[in-house]
Amino acid sequence: MRRGIELQVLPRFLYHMEMDQESKNRAVSIRNRLKQEKKNAIIYINHTAYGDPLFGVKIADKITQGLSYVIIAPASFSHTDPENPINRNFYQIVQEGKRIGIEVHRVIQPYQIGNPDFGYTQEQASKQNTIFMNRLRELRQTGKKTVCVISPEASRSKSGALIEAGRGIELIGSLLSPVLYVPVAITYPNGYERDSLNIGKTVSVTVGEPISIERRQENVPVQQLMEHMTRYLPEHMHGFYAKELFT
Repeated sequence: MRRGIELQVLPRFLYHMEMDQESKNRAVSIRNRLKQEKKNAIIYINHTAYGDPLFGVKIADKITQGLSYVIIAPASFSHTDPENPINRNFYQIVQEGKRIGIEVHRVIQPYQIGNPDFGYTQEQASKQNTIFMNRLRELRQTGKKTVCVISPEASRSKSGALIEAGRGIELIGSLLSPVLYVPVAITYPNGYERDSLNIGKTVSVTVGEPISIERRQENVPVQQLMEHMTRYLPEHMHGFYAKELFT
């Protein structure tokens, strides 16, 4: 009950959330496919503001309603540090997510390794990120169906346009295959603040057509996944992947 209220009802009050009928129909279709095909799923989002993962998790909850799925998501190690007062709001959201049954695992993003602004070493990153990857392996080995919510870009875009994505999503895909990759495009038609939850803003959420991987250990290159994402974003947000779509 609490999970349903927080993920399906609250966003409508906190945001002016828009989802077109085609996206709603796709969400229903994806849920039916998961029920019939018993695949895992990866919901991958573009990332421009702090609150974006909420919408990815909302879609994950929507497509697994009535099904027995684990919803899991990586979260920035630095942005979930409870000792940093700047992260207080985000940290509380992550903790609430855990209370309603969303698995959240702290990871260190590649751009933070060796970066003096963060101070993380490769050894620290490997140790921390292995916890998340081992959990995915455990879910696969025990046969628990899983939906992973991830931002392949690993960091919020400064301009709002797509930045180059890392290959972490490929590794996750190889661990969870057979899998459905579901792009979820998030836009703020009337503007947004990058370092804010943007409460009260209009948010448009588009559920894209999934890419299906049928065989164990088969994969989709991150380039292909991100090119697919651009189909659901306005042209000015295509960013790093614009040339791939229009050449």
